[in-house]
Amino acid sequence: MTAGSAAAVCSWDAGAPRLNDGTVSGAFELRQGQRAMLAILFADHEPLILPGREECEARLEHTRTTWSQWTQARNYRGRWREAVLRSALALKLLVYAPSGAVAAAATSSLPECIGGERNWDYRFSWIRDSAFTIPAFLQLGCPAEAHAYFWWLMHASQLTHPRLRVLYRLDGGPVGREREWPLQGYRGSRPVRTGNAAAEQVQSRPAREGGKAVRRAKVAR
Repeated sequence: MTAGSAAAVCSWDAGAPRLNDGTVSGAFELRQGQRAMLAILFADHEPLILPGREECEARLEHTRTTWSQWTQARNYRGRWREAVLRSALALKLLVYAPSGAVAAAATSSLPECIGGERNWDYRFSWIRDSAFTIPAFLQLGCPAEAHAYFWWLMHASQLTHPRLRVLYRLDGGPVGREREWPLQGYRGSRPVRTGNAAAEQVQSRPAREGGKAVRRAKVAR
């Protein structure tokens, strides 16, 4: 939370909330046919408005319908259609709508293994990954997403011309230096990072040596 921002939790038929040391918790049981709702609200430098349950239910239904219609519109009819559509949904969820950029991940500092140190910040868009993302969108029948990402790529590369960076922020700007923060991390996995030192690397396509794929990366001096 930053200065000028606010958050709230609204609940209906979800038991009585308990406040303890800055946290909100609670417990409830549902039987078949019963419904409960939890809504997390956030505002940044504007009034925090608390909606009613009907409005929250309507927004939830609109979201469900929108994603269902988007999925049904995909033209893939090959093998493992269900798995392909789930992957398409994950890719679509990583699209940053204001610019068209596709993030490598939506979170930072989630470890490759619990308690491990490989907790990188992937909330950026890698240029190398566009070689896979754009064709995937086109083959799935998503020309709007493919075109948006392509033009974001053209915009971002012009901002740093003649140098092409390994990765960019989702608004097309350069990535700041990598920093570690004195936070606990997910299930005690440390360090917690923001930024990504890969922005200073020179990367190439994986080369094959001895039957194994080898990724070459040289730190720019």
